[in-house]
Amino acid sequence: MIKGAYQLRVIDAGKCISDTGEVRNLILNEALNHGDPFSSGFVCVGDGDSEPYSTQAALDNQLGQVSGTFSNDATIFMDGQDRYARRSVTASFTGIIGDIREVGFRKLAEGGLLSRTLIRDGNGYQTWVPIQAHQTLEVTFFVYFLVPDVLDTGEITTQFGQSVNYTVRPSDDLSSPKGILAGRYDSPVGTSAGNSFEMLKSAGEDRSTTVTINYSSESQECELIVNWSAQAENRTVTGFRVFEYSNSHFVVELSESFTLPADHDITLTFNFAWSIS
Repeated sequence: MIKGAYQLRVIDAGKCISDTGEVRNLILNEALNHGDPFSSGFVCVGDGDSEPYSTQAALDNQLGQVSGTFSNDATIFMDGQDRYARRSVTASFTGIIGDIREVGFRKLAEGGLLSRTLIRDGNGYQTWVPIQAHQTLEVTFFVYFLVPDVLDTGEITTQFGQSVNYTVRPSDDLSSPKGILAGRYDSPVGTSAGNSFEMLKSAGEDRSTTVTINYSSESQECELIVNWSAQAENRTVTGFRVFEYSNSHFVVELSESFTLPADHDITLTFNFAWSIS
C-alpha cells in the first residue's frame, strides 16, 4: 500500500502565517511506470479545482513547479497498528500570485503527474491558499509505504531431501527502512555494497557471490537473484540477510538450519510485485 499527503505553508517576513496540515492526495497510474517513483522530480502548484482522477497527466492550470529530491532514508511512521516508511520532499515557491487550489508531483519536467490533490480543510471541503508575490509558499510532499509484518512465508526443499520453513520479514530492529521497505521497487536491497547478501551459518557468515536485479516497469515486478558459490566444506545455514545496513532491510528466517554440502552452490530468487490499489 502506498499513500501520500501534501502540506502547504505560507511564509511572510520569516514567519509562517498559514499552514494546511497534511492533505491526502491521489497516487496516479503514472507512478506505476517508475521503479522508484518518488526519488526526485517536480512539485507543482496550480489554481484548478477539478476532482483528481487516476489517469490525470497534468494540473488543471499550473502556476509553477520546483524541482526537489526526496530524503534518501525513510523514517518509521505509525498509523494506528499499521507501520509505514515515510519519505518526503520540500519545495519553496517565490514570486507566485494567486489562489493555490491544486498540488501535484511529476517525475520529469514535462512528464505526467504521479500524484495530485485539491486543497481541503479539516472537514474535507475544497479551499485554497492565497499567495502574494512577496511571500514564499513552502510545499512538502510526504509519501508513505506500508511495511508489512511478513512479506512472505513458504518452504525450502533441498535436492538432498531436507525441507525447512522460511519467513521473509522486516528486521526486528527496523528504524530507517531502505530498498523495498522504503518503496524503491527497482532496487529492493539498495545499491553499491548494499546489494550483497550474507548467508548466516552456525559459525560465521558468507557474503554472496553475485546479485542480479531485473525490474520490469511494464509488469511492475522485480526479480532479485542471489547466489553463493560452492565451497570445499559443508555449511550449516541458519538464515539470510542483506549485508550492509541489515537492520534497514528484510531478513529470511528459517524454522531450522539445513546443511549445504561441500562443492554445492545455492541460489535464492525473490520476486516482488506492487500496485497502487
